[in-house]
Amino acid sequence: MDPRSPNHPQRASGLNRRELLTGLTALAAIPSSAYAARPGSEYLRAHRKMTKKLVIYRGFGTALHLRATLLTPSFRELLANERHRLLGSADAGDAAFRASMKEDGTNYHEIVFAADSSEPNAKRFGNAEDRWNLKLNVGNQPVTLLQVEEIKRPTTVHQALYPQLNIWSDLWIARFERDSAQPGAVTLSVGSGYGNGEVRWET
Repeated sequence: MDPRSPNHPQRASGLNRRELLTGLTALAAIPSSAYAARPGSEYLRAHRKMTKKLVIYRGFGTALHLRATLLTPSFRELLANERHRLLGSADAGDAAFRASMKEDGTNYHEIVFAADSSEPNAKRFGNAEDRWNLKLNVGNQPVTLLQVEEIKRPTTVHQALYPQLNIWSDLWIARFERDSAQPGAVTLSVGSGYGNGEVRWET
């Protein structure tokens, strides 16, 4: 049988060498901009490093599942770069976003976290007995919680920058007072009538 025939066993089993090389050449010719929508590997590595998971159990259920990202000054720069990479040349707000991130990084400790719970009325945060209390220690010294706010309508940019957000969780940001002289590890403690736990970053 003629090897060039489409019914030849070698042809029926898959691509021949010429077709394979042609396909690989065509793949290599695709411009890098065609992959722009894919998550940036450098950012994802940094995000994994700066994101900690806390699970608090109550009986056979999960009282709280929290995945928290500490926004350090160096991570903020990577986050701004990733935001700009995602938006591309359509990003008209890059300069303002970078300025805001730099200013907030100088003035505050901020933690963005996704939280979900199987318990009723267990998705509130602050400093009161009817919600999860938050406490931050920096270098073994407590710092004051200034604000905790739910991001009620996360955008597609939020979803890309904080991949811990899923269909079961809500996205929050907690802002704490910052003293520029404060060094050392950062520990977030979380507790309520359902239980307590903590996560720690070495900065």
